[in-house]
Amino acid sequence: MSITIIKGEIDDMRIILDNYPEVLELKEVREILRVGKNKMYTIIKEIPHFRYDRKYYVTKQDLIRYIEQK
Repeated sequence: MSITIIKGEIDDMRIILDNYPEVLELKEVREILRVGKNKMYTIIKEIPHFRYDRKYYVTKQDLIRYIEQK
């Protein structure tokens, strides 16, 4: 299963992301990408991220770059 997003959806995605903080927790990334927990742990290997206190975090900019590449 891959993430397929067409060009028009990228602009919509930017509007949606305006409602989120600059640094996203994994659960927020899952909401945005509409994927389950297992798929998210596969995807996180492809997105620049960092861990703090046992949690994964992704910046909005890195998520946007990932979406645009897919």
